[in-house]
Amino acid sequence: MTSIRKQKKRAASQGLTVPELRLVELMEEMLDSMRWMQVLAYSNQYLVQNALETTPQERDRVLEAATRAVEADRKLHDWRARLAQLKSEIEQVERRVAPSGGEGERKARAADAE
Repeated sequence: MTSIRKQKKRAASQGLTVPELRLVELMEEMLDSMRWMQVLAYSNQYLVQNALETTPQERDRVLEAATRAVEADRKLHDWRARLAQLKSEIEQVERRVAPSGGEGERKARAADAE
């Protein structure tokens, strides 16, 4: 984990707040992991259906076991907790910015981008 000072500098250079930068980083991490999960899922599907010639009932049992394993995956729970924390931090930033006489920093950036 990088220091807050470095995060603030990186976020500012990208026109983001620190929570927004952390949200982007979280999404990048999740997408990378999702890609590898797809690769593994497709390769396992091929093996189960073609190489092992399993019955539909056996395939369903394997899928149920895999589903239970995914639900127990600590990384997924960690992502949800991080996302909830970031959402809270972004809302706090927006509340602090909104009373300062405008509609908020995000709307100003959106207008600049158009």
